[in-house]
Formats: sequence, structure tokens, C-alpha cells
Amino acid sequence: MERTRCGSCRNPIKAHQLASGPSPADRSFHLDCWLTARAAALEEAAQRQRAYEELIVEQGLVGLLSPYVCVFPAPHEAGPVRPATHALV
Repeated sequence: MERTRCGSCRNPIKAHQLASGPSPADRSFHLDCWLTARAAALEEAAQRQRAYEELIVEQGLVGLLSPYVCVFPAPHEAGPVRPATHALV
């Protein structure tokens, strides 16, 4: 019989220990391991949000849209205009 192991510390979860997590089929955790992992995830999300807000202050609209648009066109430098190679009729 294989025991369920904690997704954080990898120690077996005994039947009398409380286990929780995002989905029991996915991974199970000891209660204290779950609370530690959740606190770390919340802190990481808060740091990402602060970095995003700082990017918006520094870059404006480009910073606001940066998570949604992966490529912004480079500014076009004015140069000599090439003559048309064919005429539209």
C-alpha cells in the first residue's frame, strides 16, 4: 500500500493528519506545509503586482499592456523615400 506524500516536504501523510491543497487528486499537503506554501505564493504574487505597478508608472501605456502584448514595434526612423517600383493603375 502506497501512502500519499506531501507535495511540499514529501513525507507521508498519515490518515489522521489533516491534508489540504488545491485539488486532492493533484497533490496533497500537510496542513502546516500548505499554509507555508500558500503564504509564499501570495507573497510572490504581491511582488509581481508591485513590479507591474512600477512598470506602469515608468513606462505608461507600454508598461500597462506589456503582459498582454509580447512585441511592440520599434520606432521607425525617417529615412530616404524609395521610389515606387510599379505604378498603380
